[in-house]
Amino acid sequence: MQIHLRNKYLSVMISGKGAELKSIKSVSDNLEYLWQGSEHSWKRSSPILFPIIGGLNLNQYVFEGKNYAMNSHGFARDENFNILKQSENEVLLSIGETEDSLKIFPFSFQLKIGYKLERKRLSVSYAVINENGKSMLFSIGAHPGFNCPLEDGLSFSDYKLVLDKKEYSDRRLKEGAVLSGERSSFFNGDREINLNHELFHEGALIFDDLVSDTICLISEKSDRRILMNFAGFPYFGIWTWGGSPENFICLEPWFGIDSTKGDPPEWEKKEGLIHLEAGKTFDASYFLEFE
Repeated sequence: MQIHLRNKYLSVMISGKGAELKSIKSVSDNLEYLWQGSEHSWKRSSPILFPIIGGLNLNQYVFEGKNYAMNSHGFARDENFNILKQSENEVLLSIGETEDSLKIFPFSFQLKIGYKLERKRLSVSYAVINENGKSMLFSIGAHPGFNCPLEDGLSFSDYKLVLDKKEYSDRRLKEGAVLSGERSSFFNGDREINLNHELFHEGALIFDDLVSDTICLISEKSDRRILMNFAGFPYFGIWTWGGSPENFICLEPWFGIDSTKGDPPEWEKKEGLIHLEAGKTFDASYFLEFE
């Protein structure tokens, strides 16, 4: 199932599988902003991360004395979503627990993903409803990948990421599929990241204390840009393929983060989880603007 949203500025395609963005194009000249995936590297475009972000130690956790196994980033990205409502410029999709999901995530829930076009802005909303008689623990986040460069004749290293505030954040380091527990100095009162593939040889850039609300992908050689507003998200990842260089960059606002090597396996002790009371709803959103 493919869902098409459109206004006079942007044309957007969304797959029913994973409620995943598959295309964001400029109507005026058909320029594609979103990475289209590659069989040789990263196959996805913009997966939904739920109910975990990143990896678990040994891909396992313990809840209420029982062992569970779950792969990196969870299962929502592979589920078939239902359409709750749709118009020319807006759609709302949902999934709930299944017999299979309960084997790896023992909670009843409803997850709603919304997309809305307004002029040159695409808003993405999340709603998680706890349908259990007890607190539900989960994470949720975004993983959109954008073409970089955005135009022919430019290269990945012609671009930079610009934040709206001065940052003093360290980078959290990974060891395999999880965090190592170590940090390295990264920002020192600056706002810009000049992109090059060497930055990502050790994996994603992961931050847990950014003060900025926006990040912008720009080049001084082009008028094209992508701005993301991620206000309220406590964690942020920046990633591209770590093998042979690829022409995309992922900007990832998260409510959650990878496990750290040596962490206890108990689910309630995992860093970054949202604790949602019975019957309550968790809401979050971010938006993208395109030039």
